[in-house]
Amino acid sequence: MTSPLKFKHFTEIFFLLLIAGGMSGCSKYSSPRKIERLITQGNWKLSSAYIDTVDLTSEYSEYQFQFSQSGTITVIGDPTISGKWETGVEKNPTYLSLTITPFYPFYHLNADWTLTECTRDRLVMELVGGSSVDVLILDKL
Repeated sequence: MTSPLKFKHFTEIFFLLLIAGGMSGCSKYSSPRKIERLITQGNWKLSSAYIDTVDLTSEYSEYQFQFSQSGTITVIGDPTISGKWETGVEKNPTYLSLTITPFYPFYHLNADWTLTECTRDRLVMELVGGSSVDVLILDKL
């Protein structure tokens, strides 16, 4: 016979998992459409950027990224620049393609990034190449 105490803990754990799952905006293999809806809501800040195992986060600290539904990206800062973005058609995994500018430090971002994690407030992307994995983390402002 199951004791009431064990049932109570099971119920609490179940509700915690249910709440945690509901807070997520998308899973590892999200649809491109869901990513498009998330990314076009508000401005984003690049809170972490590791390229070829080098931490370049400080190079982007003064910039905000604004993604429009039309596929343009505006990088707000000094200078303010623009580019293009799009998602791939596959959802296993979903890609986010960025084309901003060929100038430093933004040329590091021009690639087809694999989305590995996302919530309503955070996108984590990876780019595997050679012997390293580049990582970008965008946080919603």
